[in-house]
Amino acid sequence: MRFATDLGAREKGVYRASFEDGLLDAFCGLGLALMGVAWIFDIVALGPIAPAVLISIWPLARRRIVEPRTGFVRFSPEREAREKHKVIGFIGIGCGTLVAGIVVYLAVRGGGTAGWGHLVAGLPALLLAVGAVIAGLAIGLPRFLGYAGLLVAAGAATIHWHLDPGWSLLAGGLAILGVGVFLLAGFVRRHPMVTSSEQ
Repeated sequence: MRFATDLGAREKGVYRASFEDGLLDAFCGLGLALMGVAWIFDIVALGPIAPAVLISIWPLARRRIVEPRTGFVRFSPEREAREKHKVIGFIGIGCGTLVAGIVVYLAVRGGGTAGWGHLVAGLPALLLAVGAVIAGLAIGLPRFLGYAGLLVAAGAATIHWHLDPGWSLLAGGLAILGVGVFLLAGFVRRHPMVTSSEQ
């Protein structure tokens, strides 16, 4: 029993460490920044396309950049199933939050609650902050909680300065992208690519 407990704890640690390279952070930051640009240039409908494309590219980039340096880890079927359920739950909560945000956004913009109209600019960043908290808890990465705080601050600044909502996404995205690139650069420096002769 102790062996199984230790093995589970070790697998949990390996799983969490598999996201320490910064690649996920960089992709998330780039996606947010592109969404912000789309919002600023009034092509909001194109905003979700960038994250969708980046999500499909991230595994490919991971195979090209990360796995040649650290190898590939196959997790137990139990963890694979658990992480699949987490992803499904994360998507469900994210969709629910987004729908709620859209309803509030339309109500405020439509004049239903005129007193709250000035808060609309901070709504996108707040919704994404909720997503960052959920992702951080699901994956076990405390820095995503910091990203949530960053997005809340960016949303508050957008409200205070009466800016377009896209600026909070662009600023938050660029900051997260910067952290991701910094982490990735350190990872690449610490872990040189393994050649076929070294395997």
